[in-house]
Amino acid sequence: MILLKLLRERNFLLLLIGRFTTNIGDSLYTIAAMWLVFELTDDPLYSGIAGFLTMLPTALQFLTGPIVDRWNVKKIMIYTQIGEFLLILLIPIAYYLGLLNAWLVLWIMPFASLINQFVYPAQSVLLPQLITKEQLPQGNSYMAIAAQGTDLVFTGLAGILISKIGSIQLYLIDAITFLIAAFLFAQIKIQFVSKSTASCKIGTQSYFKDLQEGYRFIKNSFIPIFLVASIVANFLLGAVLAALPSYALQRGGEVYYGYYLASLSAGILIGSLLGPGLSRFKLSQITIVGFFIAGILWLLASMMQSSMVSVLLFGCAQIIVGASNVLFASTLQGILNPQIIGRVFSFIASLASISAPIGALVGGMMASQVGSGIVFLSGSIGYLFVALYWLLHPVLRKLPPMQQLSLEQSFEVR
Repeated sequence: MILLKLLRERNFLLLLIGRFTTNIGDSLYTIAAMWLVFELTDDPLYSGIAGFLTMLPTALQFLTGPIVDRWNVKKIMIYTQIGEFLLILLIPIAYYLGLLNAWLVLWIMPFASLINQFVYPAQSVLLPQLITKEQLPQGNSYMAIAAQGTDLVFTGLAGILISKIGSIQLYLIDAITFLIAAFLFAQIKIQFVSKSTASCKIGTQSYFKDLQEGYRFIKNSFIPIFLVASIVANFLLGAVLAALPSYALQRGGEVYYGYYLASLSAGILIGSLLGPGLSRFKLSQITIVGFFIAGILWLLASMMQSSMVSVLLFGCAQIIVGASNVLFASTLQGILNPQIIGRVFSFIASLASISAPIGALVGGMMASQVGSGIVFLSGSIGYLFVALYWLLHPVLRKLPPMQQLSLEQSFEVR
């Protein structure tokens, strides 16, 4: 019933399809860019540099929070898509002019990623305005499915397309998806309300004041406690993603690069589907048990002789990621004041991902020195660490189900 009601909401449906479309572009761009840099240099070190430059802007996402909270989120989503279209188009243009090289790709990647940092907080702000509080867990689940479902299909498809039509043609297709997403976001009809016209003009003083408000909320809540584990896990995941092009070659070629990325997305997609059903369980139980099992599965994936079995186990290890993402997003959206959601979500994204670009750089260097297989195996350590950290921490070990956590409790649990 909730699904039917959500799909009858025109604005939500446009946001959902727009999210689906823009994630097609992101999926194609990610796999094409990482592979193109590796192809141009034949060195996993440059894949690590590419991963570092692509992931680094995510650590700056907290700077977008005050802008998203004050500006028209619909316009933000439209203009970011147009910006990504123009940047991605530069790569095939450079190719046809005979100017393409790895350094040009490495310059374009962080700028495209920087523009994209506005999209996630903007959607987090917009979603509670389009559906009811009771619909948020299901709404977040479908938004996650739209993101991970496209990753599942198009990361796997991209690996095949690269071998058939080449990465340059893939970039042309990629650019068009961002134009389509911009058109879909433009069709959303919603009244943008601000306190005053002047409040939309962010001066230096008010901008940093807004940043401080978001920072103070997070500092005094339970959020920094669980982010410690996320930082460690993201460091190792960033290292694995940087080594993955080289590791995929050992397993069977560029098609397996797509398979591993598609498997990762498939696991997160399944977890996103299961997330709402797990909301009645304690957050602590889900995290401890889920990440322990995930760590073991990843460890087994690195040891398997069969590449397809390795791919399957690797994907199964990612299920807990999708489930926990949905549960934590829904929990925060349900207890937060809408005026601060953008800042809080952007701070969380920045703090959680700050170690990923460093991990990518280290992972590329390690893969070049000791081999990508060792780097891939190390990813299991990150998930096992998350389970152990939550188990040993007295606060995290007692976190209740999401419906039982109020705004007051989020401060008291510290």
